Amino acid sequence: KIQKKQMAHTRCAYLFPLGLLLIFASLFVVNGVFMVDSDVDFRIKGLHLMLKGIMGIVGMEYIGPGPVYNFNRELLNKLMIKHSSTDINDLKNNKELFDSVVAFDFDVPALYDVNNLPEDMGINSERIVWDEEFISGQGDDILKYQSKIENRLFIPKNAWRENGDSSEGVPLLIYFHGGGMVLGSAKQADYDLYSRKIAETNGIFVLNVEYRLAPEYKFPFSIEDSYSSLYWIVHNKDLCETEEFSELCAIRELLPIDLSRVILGGDSAGGNISFETNLLWRDRRLGYEIDEMDLHDKFKEKINKVHYHHHFHNNGITESDPVGLDIKLLLLIYPGLYKYPRTVSASKDHYIITTKLKKFFGRAYLFSDDDQENDDEQDDNSLYINSFKYKYISPFYVSDFSGFNHIHLITCEHDPLIDENLMFVKFLKENNVNVSHSHYEDTTHGFATFMFLPESKVAFAECSNLINKFI
Repeated sequence: KIQKKQMAHTRCAYLFPLGLLLIFASLFVVNGVFMVDSDVDFRIKGLHLMLKGIMGIVGMEYIGPGPVYNFNRELLNKLMIKHSSTDINDLKNNKELFDSVVAFDFDVPALYDVNNLPEDMGINSERIVWDEEFISGQGDDILKYQSKIENRLFIPKNAWRENGDSSEGVPLLIYFHGGGMVLGSAKQADYDLYSRKIAETNGIFVLNVEYRLAPEYKFPFSIEDSYSSLYWIVHNKDLCETEEFSELCAIRELLPIDLSRVILGGDSAGGNISFETNLLWRDRRLGYEIDEMDLHDKFKEKINKVHYHHHFHNNGITESDPVGLDIKLLLLIYPGLYKYPRTVSASKDHYIITTKLKKFFGRAYLFSDDDQENDDEQDDNSLYINSFKYKYISPFYVSDFSGFNHIHLITCEHDPLIDENLMFVKFLKENNVNVSHSHYEDTTHGFATFMFLPESKVAFAECSNLINKFI
């Protein structure tokens, strides 16, 4: 036993410096070979290595035709650093907390859901569109099976009625985190810090949506969940009148949300969600018939037992909300736009986002034909390829931009999405959309929320100024 312990210690003594040597060797390779002409910050290079290691550990790598394999969500969640919300009891006992940004978590009902109703309820329809008549009857019993979407609201000190101007409401930014529709969280440390800083700097509400992630929840869950949060906000702008905020408002009353001054924003996948949520809201407000515009007709063979918890034709301006929603700005930070065929930049490895990881994201989020023998990417008739031609996935297939006030894109040099982002700016201008654009050299995808970078500080100031300009 003693000899075995000594041998184990000896192995560790050799393996530790060997491990360090491998790390430094990898850093040298990344610096000297991966992108020899890059002036990217060395901290980005180190972060790239770390993320690449994590992605390998949790199985986030595309390994060939067929479905996504070996993905370990549980392990990924354990590796993620999250920040907690402000404790209600702390607010009760320490009034000084109201002088800084308060983070409050609450749930909203999912308007779109997988039908997991018990068989003994006798409901056989694969889809249920909920209307008032249905809800007033059997619907009450079904509500308890409805999924909830988590949200985190960042409340600036001027949003409390004691501190703010009671004559008007507080503007709102709804921010959607990035992560290829697979990663990220509204509670993730970098998004938490970023949102707190916006709320504090601009004196506005910032809502982070914890939309459900792929591959467990493929398209269209991410945009439907985001739509659910937007829908709830529009119909509950007086937060203190809701059950969700009753305990918080019993301590101190909040000003209402000013729905005439709303911004949607997000980075990477979150940029896509911002655009598609605006599009979805616009289309449903116009009262499009379900069969004309519904997300699920093309994919209904892949989505089983789906139902809606609301009626499409009564979710815009209502009697209880005479002002309605006015989305002043879409703030899209290097958005994922699902351009196909792939651009030159999307076909190359980049810091943070490699080609393998990008393939994994696409496979995880979009439907495929589940054909192990054939590669869907080589088949123009495959469900996977045709997904890229759908306007609720790729904004390049939108032909009508009514309901879009202004779109601002932020792009960066070392990014697989740079080509499609620049193409999108041109596409928007050709369609007479009010669009503006700023570009950051010598930095990489993800930089905007890496608050330790000088480029991030500049980009934050730009976003803050834009928010002030449009609200």
